[in-house]
Amino acid sequence: MRHVTLYKYLEKVGLAIILILLSAVVYHFRETTTDSETHVKQFTRALHKQENTASRILDDFVFQYRESEGEILNDAAYVKKLNQLFERKGIILALAENQRISFWSHNHIPLEERVLPVEETGASRIENGWYYHHKYTGNDKSFFVYYLIKNDFKYQNQFLVNRFHDALPEISDIFFISDREDMGYPVRSQDETYLFSLALRSESALVKTSGWVENAALLLALAALAILVYFTFRYFSRLFAAGRGSPQSPVFLPSSS
Repeated sequence: MRHVTLYKYLEKVGLAIILILLSAVVYHFRETTTDSETHVKQFTRALHKQENTASRILDDFVFQYRESEGEILNDAAYVKKLNQLFERKGIILALAENQRISFWSHNHIPLEERVLPVEETGASRIENGWYYHHKYTGNDKSFFVYYLIKNDFKYQNQFLVNRFHDALPEISDIFFISDREDMGYPVRSQDETYLFSLALRSESALVKTSGWVENAALLLALAALAILVYFTFRYFSRLFAAGRGSPQSPVFLPSSS
């Protein structure tokens, strides 16, 4: 009987050892290395999608302005709708007459005293962030759309956080934005205009740790420990109980003759 009990106990010990080894293997594969070019391609596709959105909104702004001969900007409801575009889509619209800003839809960026961009399409750092812009010019008037790419506050807190816009992949921990075309990975608009570069912070930034893999390894290790402790306690408790409860062998004393 004791041999059977020992055999079962050793089976459980073997199972615990297997679980510990499996835990070690799983933990070894908790880290994965991502490809920087894949990140850049995904980011560029998302940016092009937002570029299309910004262009459609600018076209509608130009149409509404011309149809109303500018009176649409006196419509408080329409102006409020334009103002809300920034909170919803990160978009700011502006109008310049004779190279001077006469209207902008949101004061997140102070445009009034800024030098207006010459190029039709581009990207630049303005005060507190990086912005994509597109321009349409006609009849001494220039219409602009600005799209927030990434916040870039000098000081951060729980409300002011330097991160990419919600519609773009959040890759701040992997890349930073540079205006040097020879640095990192150049990002271009759909018409191949250079916008900015995504520069890799470090090779280690591409290494990601999987939380669920770490948790799985921990659970396997805990299961192994639980099995080992439980069945070790059970096995030796039975041995102790068997030793105390077994009848003692009779002792025969030699008789005197």
